Amino acid sequence: MLVLAGGSPAWAGGDGHEDEKTYAEVVSIADEASVEKDGDELTVEFTYKCEDGDDIKTHVALWQKETEAYYETKFKGDLECDGEEQTKEVTLEKKSDEEAENGDAKVKVAFHKDGEKLDKKVEDVTVEGAEDDGKEHDGKEHDGEKDNGH
Repeated sequence: MLVLAGGSPAWAGGDGHEDEKTYAEVVSIADEASVEKDGDELTVEFTYKCEDGDDIKTHVALWQKETEAYYETKFKGDLECDGEEQTKEVTLEKKSDEEAENGDAKVKVAFHKDGEKLDKKVEDVTVEGAEDDGKEHDGKEHDGEKDNGH
């Protein structure tokens, strides 16, 4: 006679996590993006939560409809995934002929794994730090204009 005691079907298959999806969530995107002085790069910050991020592909993009400026970056596995909220600052490279201008833009942060979308968020942001290119000045600091020894 065979007697089984205390065994459960879930235990027999391992830890029960083989078929679960990777968890990744874009919590928020910072309200401001900073453009570098030369206009070829800008910095975006976002908050996220994830578990087991080794294979998560991240795509971050910023675009301005009025100027047709477009910046992006893509990377894989460069997230700290411990189930807690984390903040990540990334540098995006200019992919269009146009440079970002100070003002409104949209930022998208998307997580993918094995070709499947895990999460995506798109938010309005304000671009800051772009050069004025001769536009009206507001009396605030401007490179080389006000600090010439006076």
